[in-house]
Amino acid sequence: MSLLHAVAIGSSVVISTIFTAIALFTDGWLFVEGVCYGDYCTGDIGLGLTPYPGGEYMETQLPDWLLATCWLMYFTFAIDFICLIVTAAYVFSVFNGSVKMEKMVLLLTSGVTAVTALLGLIAFVVFEAGYGGLDGLIKEYVKLGFSSFMQLVAFLFAIIACAISIFRVCVVEDQEY
Repeated sequence: MSLLHAVAIGSSVVISTIFTAIALFTDGWLFVEGVCYGDYCTGDIGLGLTPYPGGEYMETQLPDWLLATCWLMYFTFAIDFICLIVTAAYVFSVFNGSVKMEKMVLLLTSGVTAVTALLGLIAFVVFEAGYGGLDGLIKEYVKLGFSSFMQLVAFLFAIIACAISIFRVCVVEDQEY
C-alpha cells in the first residue's frame, strides 16, 4: 500500500512541477491588445514573467504586483525542485523498508509540498488582485492570460500531494518500528 502512496505523491509532485514550469516560462500572464496600422494589425502581445517584463525596452515601468508575482513564482519553482528531491527520498525509503526513515521523509514531504502550494497560491492571489485593481482604461487593452490558471492547477496538485503525505504519516505512525 505504501508503494501506491509513493506513486500518488510522486506523480502529483511531478505534475505540479510541470505546471509551475509552464506557468512561469510561458508568456501567457497578460495579453496586451494588438495595434492596427492601416491594413496591418498585430495580434495580441503576451507578457510573461521570465524574463521580468520591464526595464529598458518598456516605455513605462510595470506595476509592483507583477514583480511580486514574478519573485513568488521563482521561489515556488525553486522549492518545487526541493520537493522533487524529497519525494525521490520518500520513494527510496519505501523501497528500503525503513519505517522510521519513511515517517521522517513523509513529514518533510508534507512540509515542502505545503510551502510550494502556499507560495503558488499567494502568487495567484497577488496576480489576480493586481489585475483586478487595474484602471478601467488600461483594463480595456489588457486581458488576463492562461498562465495564472496553470499555476492554480499546480497548486491543486501540490495540495493533493501534501494531503496524501499527511494521510500516510498518520498511517505510518500507527505501525510498529
